[in-house]
Amino acid sequence: MKKKTSDRNNMKQDDIQQIVAVRTHLIQFYGALGHKTSGGADIGILKQSDVAVELEQLIKKVDTVLAPYVNFD
Repeated sequence: MKKKTSDRNNMKQDDIQQIVAVRTHLIQFYGALGHKTSGGADIGILKQSDVAVELEQLIKKVDTVLAPYVNFD
């Protein structure tokens, strides 16, 4: 990861909104796990492909926000 020199310390309102969207997505995914209603039995079956889809979407969102500031070459 290399920092880009332009605008690396100036986060724009659009960037902040994108980060808030990622946070909201994470909270929704976390809430969908049903941990609060499990009644103490924290055992569940979750398809890895479902988790992978959610994580892929979140990684893309983070990459979009970070693209002006860092280079992941």
